Amino acid sequence: MIKTRIRYIAISDSGNRVMLTTDTPRKELMEYLGAKHAEKIYVDTKEGEVAHIGYIIGGEWYTLYAVEGRGPRSVKK
Repeated sequence: MIKTRIRYIAISDSGNRVMLTTDTPRKELMEYLGAKHAEKIYVDTKEGEVAHIGYIIGGEWYTLYAVEGRGPRSVKK
């Protein structure tokens, strides 16, 4: 086990979770999944703006969540 800080969690539409430890979640998620292409997911906010919330990779929709205020955690590599 390696102690590292989890910066993002990607959760797919089927419930799969991927803990991401770098500041480049798209790149790390694509490497983890062995993918070469990702499309961005956007949603409309209540304020009428458009927000980027995740990626479609290999037919799965992954929503990204930033993890804040946590120290190092054990992550299986």
